[in-house]
Amino acid sequence: MTSDRAMPSHIRPIVAGLMLSMFLVALDSTIVSTAMPTIAGDLNGFALYAWVPSIYLLTQAVSTPLYGKIADLFGRKHVLFLGIGLFLLGSIASGAAQSMIQLIVFRAIQGLGAGAVFPITITIIGDLFSLEQRARMQGLFSSVWGISSVLGPLLGGTLVDGVGWRWIFYLNIPAGLVAAALIAMFFHEERQTREHQIDFAGATLLSITLIAVLLFLIEGGAQWPWVSVQSALLLAVTAAGSIFFIRRELVAPEPVLPLDLYRNRIIAVSTLAGFFAGMVMISVSFDVPLYVQGVLGQDAIHAGFALAPMSLGWPLASSVSGRIAIRTSYRTVAVAGLGLDIIGIALLLTLHLTSGFWAAAGFSFLVGVGLGVSTTPMVVAVQGAVAWGRRGIATAMNTFMRSFGQVAGLAIMGAIINNVTGSIRTNPATNHTLRRSGHVPPAVADHIHRVLLNGIHDAFIAALVAAIIGTAIAAFLPGGSAREHELREETAPAVPVAEEAEAG
Repeated sequence: MTSDRAMPSHIRPIVAGLMLSMFLVALDSTIVSTAMPTIAGDLNGFALYAWVPSIYLLTQAVSTPLYGKIADLFGRKHVLFLGIGLFLLGSIASGAAQSMIQLIVFRAIQGLGAGAVFPITITIIGDLFSLEQRARMQGLFSSVWGISSVLGPLLGGTLVDGVGWRWIFYLNIPAGLVAAALIAMFFHEERQTREHQIDFAGATLLSITLIAVLLFLIEGGAQWPWVSVQSALLLAVTAAGSIFFIRRELVAPEPVLPLDLYRNRIIAVSTLAGFFAGMVMISVSFDVPLYVQGVLGQDAIHAGFALAPMSLGWPLASSVSGRIAIRTSYRTVAVAGLGLDIIGIALLLTLHLTSGFWAAAGFSFLVGVGLGVSTTPMVVAVQGAVAWGRRGIATAMNTFMRSFGQVAGLAIMGAIINNVTGSIRTNPATNHTLRRSGHVPPAVADHIHRVLLNGIHDAFIAALVAAIIGTAIAAFLPGGSAREHELREETAPAVPVAEEAEAG
């Protein structure tokens, strides 16, 4: 069978470089999530806890569709180089940050780089391989998340508790340089040049709208009351920004988010379901380390290994879910995966003050399996529904909606936890508890643990609702086999697919 053929020799170094590029984003995710409680304590910035991951996801989400459009116009290679460069620059700066404000700014730069790395890597895989091979390769690339899930918590926890958290950012540098070298030497693409107009106005409106949403959700009820002039102003900016953004996209010659793609049922349903899958994923990534360190009082290594099973379950399931979806249907597999997430989040809601490390790890693994089962078929479905010239933006739109789901989810989780933990947010004892330093009276520590647990439980309830909605949306994917929904092209792609190259 085509999907079982050996990979052509000239494709292998390209795939290796792309996998290292993906490793950049994957490792950063697992290490930073693990280290956040320690970082917040060290920089005395628990009040800004949610902004460090939020700003990264925001800049990643906003830039992703813009990179997808640029990749369709200029080619994939240069855009990927730009992303790797920005990511490494942000990593170096983040490692040198002296305050939470600085770290937030530098994480924004990292997010701008990640906004290119992830979708462009996936897009190139869509260019290089045929439908059956694509499903297998998406699973292979998901294994990168499995590797990072093992290395990330181990390296991150060891570094945080040993030489310091700053080295979690410096670890990105060797992988980024090797990835760039492999792609530069072996990846050669033929691009069709044409006149183009980048939709910077649309990207700006989208950025303003998302920033207003983040400010409202994260700071509302904390820095100012929910019912206040500040909240009303941010809601007005959000509404106006959304209206002007949609109007802009309808008339822009080359919109940053082509709304006409949403007329395709596969793309519309996959991207919307991906939004809620992103909310589920970020809930576990954000809340499980906080539970282990803030409630159970354990160190960063234990927090990392409690989160690692989710990142491990995802690629294990993803490695087979794409192929199962092609043999059965996208709808069946996607619904089954999100259904597993419902069960996993429901189990996380049972965690209490004495649940223990292994309960959190086991429930996280189940959520990861559900995400791996559901997300890979939706990516393969989207790539098969469009021609080469729009594959970059279609893939980016799918990634954008999942990232946007993470942004919204993180903002909601942060708002929930901030409101529940208002009494301890600015208490120095909270920072001492998170970094396990200084003397905290047992009664005070117990109070902090209980308040954090209440906030985490409320956040998991929000994640459960997201999983239920996502499952209901995925049920609207069309039935039937993948071949029935694949778009046939008469024009050859810019890079020959692997089976064609091999045959030649």
